[in-house]
Amino acid sequence: MRRQLLRHPEQTLLAVVVLLAIIAIFSYWLFRFWHQEDLIEFDKAPQLEVTFQVDINHADWPEIIQLPGIGETTARAIVKERQADGPYTGLRDLEERVHGVGPRMAAEIAPLLVPLKTVPNDAAVR
Repeated sequence: MRRQLLRHPEQTLLAVVVLLAIIAIFSYWLFRFWHQEDLIEFDKAPQLEVTFQVDINHADWPEIIQLPGIGETTARAIVKERQADGPYTGLRDLEERVHGVGPRMAAEIAPLLVPLKTVPNDAAVR
């Protein structure tokens, strides 16, 4: 007597599953064909220039660390100094108060900073 691997209802179910898979593959192919113009090829897409600005007087260290040349230690030092002695009045003030920030780094990050409000000299003395 010959033994069947699958009974008739199981064969029918398997045939339906295979047919549905073939229909799904064909539908996906048709969808891709009709919407070919809608797809974006990232390798061929034009490069976008992203600019952002950081407010050095309000940003926390994870935001400051995004600036070029500033690591975690310097970013934490900037926040710590700001909390201890108040907001920075300008890039020169930042250079003088934070060890590790020099003229070269200040010039590099200057375009990425929200303009700092400068405090007149006589107001700083009060």
